Amino acid sequence: MASSTPVVAVGDFVLYVMKHGAVRPALVVDLCEVYDKEQDALVADGNISLQVFANGRQDGPDYGSSIYWAESVKYNADGKAGTWHAKP
Repeated sequence: MASSTPVVAVGDFVLYVMKHGAVRPALVVDLCEVYDKEQDALVADGNISLQVFANGRQDGPDYGSSIYWAESVKYNADGKAGTWHAKP
């Protein structure tokens, strides 16, 4: 995990950037992990899984239920589509 990635925990809210650029609140539901042979343990890889609160069909036909599952989302402070960043 990059040192500039904010520390988050399951239950925290972050901001998710939709593919059309809109920013929506999202609940952290999992901290993604990978197996590290050297440590013989699972370690955080810096990605997180989110439940994104979309603005219904206004965000597009895929978001009619208003809740979108986003898996293994990367952090990006610049707000690139499909990434998360911390609330200001």
